[in-house]
Amino acid sequence: MVVIVFDIDGVLIDSYRGVEVFYKRDLPRITGIDPHYSDYLLYLEMIGETIGWLREDWWFKYIPGLDEELYDKLITRYWERRIEYQTTTPGAKPVLSMLKKAGVKLYSVSYRDDIYGLKKYRIMLEGLDKYFKEIIVAGEDVSSRIDGLRLVMNREADDRVIYVDDKPLNLCEIMRGLSDKIILVHYSFKYDKYEFPWLNPGQLFTSINNLYELYKMINEELMHFHKLK
Repeated sequence: MVVIVFDIDGVLIDSYRGVEVFYKRDLPRITGIDPHYSDYLLYLEMIGETIGWLREDWWFKYIPGLDEELYDKLITRYWERRIEYQTTTPGAKPVLSMLKKAGVKLYSVSYRDDIYGLKKYRIMLEGLDKYFKEIIVAGEDVSSRIDGLRLVMNREADDRVIYVDDKPLNLCEIMRGLSDKIILVHYSFKYDKYEFPWLNPGQLFTSINNLYELYKMINEELMHFHKLK
């Protein structure tokens, strides 16, 4: 049978709409920095999305006067905004439901948020937890995405494992770490202002534009499997 492992942000949850609100409204108001510089920090945020930075990795270098107390205030507000504006991506719940009913085993492996435990809370907040056999958060439950995927692959050793992620860099790291042991699918997430964190240079990975395309792909494979039986 088939196992599908999902990344969360940019695949099942769109949590990026609140990011721009934070940088344009909250950050200048709380810190007093120039709004134009805050726009530049938003650009750095998108670079961070591309290469896997958390805010703790770069805020202290680029936000003037940032100390631990101010960081705690900002990171709390940052995630309040992301949660306020987050929504499930088109078709997320119907497709997960259809896949589960078809007998597909569903897991989630994604990287932690800046605040411990927040990733699982946001998944539950959107009502997505009920679809998964297990939710694994890299940086909390395991050390890396690759370790999380290895855990799934060991538990479902007789099944084909597919991993879906919106970030090509994540897929590239997994490709190098797990070789041909897993099928990698790129979800082509779209964000109005920036494109580069989600581009698939060289078309290294099979891309889907929405989750219904994934369901169609899996459904055709399941039908073929049942015919063989």
